[in-house]
Amino acid sequence: MSDASLTRASASAVATAVSTASASARVPCPACEIRELQTRATKESIQNAVDKMEYVEGITTPKEEYHRRLLICSGCSNLLDGIQCTFCNSYVAYRAKILRSTCPYPGKNKWA
Repeated sequence: MSDASLTRASASAVATAVSTASASARVPCPACEIRELQTRATKESIQNAVDKMEYVEGITTPKEEYHRRLLICSGCSNLLDGIQCTFCNSYVAYRAKILRSTCPYPGKNKWA
């Protein structure tokens, strides 16, 4: 094989590798997709989603308990942007809605 043929073959191989890498770079990983969704979450969008959840006895919290939990969270210094707990990274509106959930504050369940 001549030097020119080797150069063309190498260039072709490099072009294929770059093309393949570029294509795979456009497909986000699941963690990136979740991160992207989280950046679009707002207090209002989360609250709207939680408001659509029906009350199911033994599964979701009664309205009074739900609001009590949110009030406790709203006074916590570890509430990020009014929506996310920095201890467990969950959205407090969802966590407060689930009856069996507890406050993840280290060493103390503030909801108890």
